[in-house]
Amino acid sequence: MQEVIMKKIVAVGLLVLLAFSGCFSPWAGNGNLTITWGNSGGGRWYTDTTFSSIAYFIVTLRGPGGTIEEKFDKGSTGNSFKVIPGTWNVSVKGYSLIPVGQQSFTFGLEVMGIEQIEVKPGQGNRETIALYTAAEINEWGDINAQNYTGGAFNGFSTQIALYLINNDLEYNGSTYTTSSDCIFVTEKDVTIRRGSAGQSGSFFNVDTTVTLGLKGMSGTLTLDGKTNSPLWGNVIVSIGNGPTLKMYDGVIIKNSKNGTNCTGVSLGQGAKFYMYGGTITGNDIGVAENSSFGTFIKYGGTVSGNTSGNYKNGTYIMPR
Repeated sequence: MQEVIMKKIVAVGLLVLLAFSGCFSPWAGNGNLTITWGNSGGGRWYTDTTFSSIAYFIVTLRGPGGTIEEKFDKGSTGNSFKVIPGTWNVSVKGYSLIPVGQQSFTFGLEVMGIEQIEVKPGQGNRETIALYTAAEINEWGDINAQNYTGGAFNGFSTQIALYLINNDLEYNGSTYTTSSDCIFVTEKDVTIRRGSAGQSGSFFNVDTTVTLGLKGMSGTLTLDGKTNSPLWGNVIVSIGNGPTLKMYDGVIIKNSKNGTNCTGVSLGQGAKFYMYGGTITGNDIGVAENSSFGTFIKYGGTVSGNTSGNYKNGTYIMPR
């Protein structure tokens, strides 16, 4: 009799354990994610004919289940994935033949899109990834659209919209002044730093709309303004009169110092700086107006640890 009672207790205990684990298991329900890409979205800089010239696509998903990467042939415009529910950073890269020299070609990055997707269990999650004309950056001199005019064959725009930075860059004293809207992203941890001569110029002069990072970017992009002389610090990102800068998580702007008024981000008259994430720290001043008042709209991120002040002049707005 005692043996029968013990068996019943064990059986009930197992049922309770299974019910409890079912309620709290992170595997409760599958995440069904369908991703589409192609000639859609506000980032399009190309024609239908051009899109058909892409030789293949690489789709990468990074999330709670690790990393998923798949290759898709020419003409593909989407695919479905089984993933663990949660937050996934997704990138889509399209490659086609681009010229190398006068008579040879190689496969190079032509379009790319990045998005962060919240996958819910047991639902048909769908997302469209907007693609931009793109170029891979391996050294500071590559950040110039004129270096990529060869990528314009088959109808692509000559202007690069998205720069994928592959490794650390050394600023060589030649400030990049934007001539059209562009985005800077990375898929690993990289740093742009001043060269050995300690050049004092700004890394970027923003004359259009420039975006540092994107929601869903994997990796960290650090703009390090440190020099080998305290006399040669300067503004790291300078926004002209009227343009717009946007900044997201994964971007760090730091170390612009000469002991007085070196600045992480400087705004000109009518300029706007939308900060959605990231960090500005270790500068003399974090964010400041340049010659006249600009507007700093801070939705997220951190501006702290700047020795002469985190904000100076201009209009500061922190939306609720």
